[in-house]
Amino acid sequence: MTTHSFHRRNPLLITDHEYSTSQFESKVSKALKVVQTLLDNTRNPSLASPNHTHTYHDKFTLSESMTNTALTALLNVLEKMGLGGGEGGDKSTTTAAASILQKLTKFVQDDKKSITMRFVAKESCSFIKESEHEFEDPHSIVEETTSNQRGRNNRKTTTRTVKTKVRQYHWNIEIEYGIYLYCGNETLFNAPNSQPIVVNTISCELVTTTSQAPYSSSNETNPMDVSLTWLLQNVNKDTLQAKFCVNREKESCRTPRNNDEVRQAWDFFYNVGDWFAGVGRYFTEKDRSIFQGRKVVEGQLRGKKYLYSIKGNGIFVPVLPIFDPTNTNDTMEMSDTSTSPLIRAEDVNRFLEKQYLTMSEEMKAVASHFSSQPFMASTEATIVLLAKHATSITTYWGDGINHIEDMLCTQLYNAIGKNVTSNDLNDFVRYHNQKIFADSYAPESFCYAVRRDGCFPDGAISIEENMIGGGNGGDNKGNDNKHAMTFTRQLETCNGDHPMHVPINSATCVQLTGDLFLHAWMLQRFQEKPAFQLVSRARQFSSFLLLI
Repeated sequence: MTTHSFHRRNPLLITDHEYSTSQFESKVSKALKVVQTLLDNTRNPSLASPNHTHTYHDKFTLSESMTNTALTALLNVLEKMGLGGGEGGDKSTTTAAASILQKLTKFVQDDKKSITMRFVAKESCSFIKESEHEFEDPHSIVEETTSNQRGRNNRKTTTRTVKTKVRQYHWNIEIEYGIYLYCGNETLFNAPNSQPIVVNTISCELVTTTSQAPYSSSNETNPMDVSLTWLLQNVNKDTLQAKFCVNREKESCRTPRNNDEVRQAWDFFYNVGDWFAGVGRYFTEKDRSIFQGRKVVEGQLRGKKYLYSIKGNGIFVPVLPIFDPTNTNDTMEMSDTSTSPLIRAEDVNRFLEKQYLTMSEEMKAVASHFSSQPFMASTEATIVLLAKHATSITTYWGDGINHIEDMLCTQLYNAIGKNVTSNDLNDFVRYHNQKIFADSYAPESFCYAVRRDGCFPDGAISIEENMIGGGNGGDNKGNDNKHAMTFTRQLETCNGDHPMHVPINSATCVQLTGDLFLHAWMLQRFQEKPAFQLVSRARQFSSFLLLI
């Protein structure tokens, strides 16, 4: 496999704080080792880069392919989690899950209803019994006595042990939870159109050394909801194939990331990833805290296996922004040429099959590892595993979209040779305004001396723009200020015959008889909103009054 290298523009234009270029490239590099085993040995897939020969529309098609792959991968997760009445894998479960998804998709697309996935949990703690146990101290006391009888020394050894009686209190901890889909505002689990995914009740006996209840007698957690409406809107209601597409003819469509469709996808994947992370966190935190503290008897922790040890790294994530320069056959739809480096549709299906297979393998391994646990067992371990995998899918998708945008920015940086910022646009406008307008109409810097007739200036007043990066396209660090450019006109004042009066208070009024000027200010916006400040400066031992 060939490793491509290309220039990286500096500084990084992608500002998403969660996106790390080096970490993402490392993850894709590991995934490519799996991809190599799925494709022919004549193929050479690699992370998409400016070195690949491709068109601008190929970037859009790559983002669409990644989104459709991520949507299909999430549907696989729902099936494996239990949608369809099983844990996925057999034909009957797959058929049942497909039937349910088709039904829900028609609700969304035909009946214009919303579909929401909800997680609910109800916790309870009840007293079982009180018992008394006798514990022997592991440290014994040995006493040795010596006696002299008829000139002979007799030694006698006595061993004493300490036994302690401890009262123990037995509690039954029970959690009843469920993950289900509901339609519209029918939020109840048993509503006619609700579809269960996972429903389970777990319980264990907790032994403490205090009579105080370790948890409240009953507690119902706040429901965790996430909308799946957008996902089902972008799925074919008959074949369940993902059909996400960016409308490139829209005026609001700017880049593969900066368009309405991807912004909607971004909101969806962010919310779904946050929901799965919250569900996984609920089980891992409960599993860790249930047997810790509260004066729990130590013997209950023997052989304990914690859910937080589940990582889910063994499941293949098929959402990858990769090109294959050796791909010369028919490529995916929407490509502009038969020599496009985009991965073919049948190859993407192989990636999804690999995801499905590795999910099954990891689920079996996790279920076997946690099968003997008394509380959080195989079912909860599987939920945590799939939740972490679903979170990885959303993370890979976001990083992949950022990588495509990053690749575009890199090409622009290499073509221009610098990062174009709002400072550069301001300099461009300043320069051309001086050439377009005549000298009497050209904008002037808003910086004026404050003086009395025939006297030296008492100070100055100006409007200044805060220029980030010193005004050199962001190549230099630090700040610099430039004066605002305004169109200025002096008004006719009839030699002070019509003064301006400004009241200070009920008894004081300031009369202004000097020249009057009207300033017009025209702004342009490039990237961020410009920041201006009105600045007044007085000379040493001088003062003046500024009225606003």
